Amino acid sequence: MRKKTITMIILLFSTIAARGDEKESACKDATIMDYDKANLALMQQGTPVMPFEATIAQRRLEEEFCLHLVRCAFTDPSSLQFRSAFDSCLRNEALKKYDAVEREKNPAKKPRRVPQHRREN
Repeated sequence: MRKKTITMIILLFSTIAARGDEKESACKDATIMDYDKANLALMQQGTPVMPFEATIAQRRLEEEFCLHLVRCAFTDPSSLQFRSAFDSCLRNEALKKYDAVEREKNPAKKPRRVPQHRREN
């Protein structure tokens, strides 16, 4: 009897977790689709270089995208997980936008070259 109860509880929790994962995944998919549509509209303004207003609007769009994306997974905006995920999202968007790579956090220090002074004879 006890094994059956434990099995039922595990099954119930796994079902609830699966539903939560599906809901989170659907939320993220919808957020990404909305962001892509809005970003594409900003980029298709017909000028080779984006005006500064469009650049600012694009940054605001990235911030809103990251905020909505993180809210799909975390509910408490004051939590460390929420803040960390938001920061990572903004960083990743900037890296993608500029086709860049992240710097090493602790690069090995290169020895400084000390100029050799000419010795006067």
